[in-house]
Amino acid sequence: MSILVTGAGGLVGRHLVALPGTIGLDRTQLDICDPAAVSRALDHYSPSVVINAAAFAHVDGCERDPARAWRVNAGGVDVLAQAAKARRLRLLHLSTDYVLGGDGLTLSVDAASAPLGVYARSKWGGEQAARAAEATIVRLQWVYSSSTSSSSFVDRAIQRMAAGDSVSLVTDQLGCPTPAALLAQWLVELARLRVLPAIVHLATTGAATPQQWICALAEAQGITPLWHPIVRADLPGASRPARSCLDVSETERLFGRTLPNWHTALRAPIR
Repeated sequence: MSILVTGAGGLVGRHLVALPGTIGLDRTQLDICDPAAVSRALDHYSPSVVINAAAFAHVDGCERDPARAWRVNAGGVDVLAQAAKARRLRLLHLSTDYVLGGDGLTLSVDAASAPLGVYARSKWGGEQAARAAEATIVRLQWVYSSSTSSSSFVDRAIQRMAAGDSVSLVTDQLGCPTPAALLAQWLVELARLRVLPAIVHLATTGAATPQQWICALAEAQGITPLWHPIVRADLPGASRPARSCLDVSETERLFGRTLPNWHTALRAPIR
């Protein structure tokens, strides 16, 4: 089985293409908003499964450039999903917990949508395009990697703590931090299953605040956590869900096992 990964230059995409049986195309190699380019890529590589990891995922950037957000996160998904359907290819489209709003204790796969901001609404539009083409929607949340160099919030926070600086960390927001490398393994496992539901939630279990999460990451790397508390309302930019813990009970039944707690996953080596 061959898996074609779009958005291979992103956080999830980079980890996916490190796994055997995958072929990756980053945004310089494939613009999913270009129907002709998408058709050429699918015909050339003839994959068994397509995993769409391409997205404009900068939450505040989407507020500044809503046209780009909708073009990529909704329009591009429609182009890719329709092309995959026409070729009878299975498509796994990566979405986000943000489409659900995030005020429930645990967000089930059939929870009502309440997207906050341009990013969330454009990703919700992408879900509708994927659903219309009978693709599988895979919702993720709080994805991170401390093994790659990047300018992500997680990396910046850890780097500042290592340098002896105190970092502002939110204490009134909850989610399930999920390592990108582990997520990539789960996605390949999903791609190999014969039958998939319309929506799958992939995340660790339990709940953490950004403060708990970042401090645990620092401690796992032997770095003394240095921080001071803030709340979500102190932060500029787009609204973020207050509590966004995806219910993975259906996924656990699908895999036939329980998924790890966020703290266990953070400290466990990825095989």
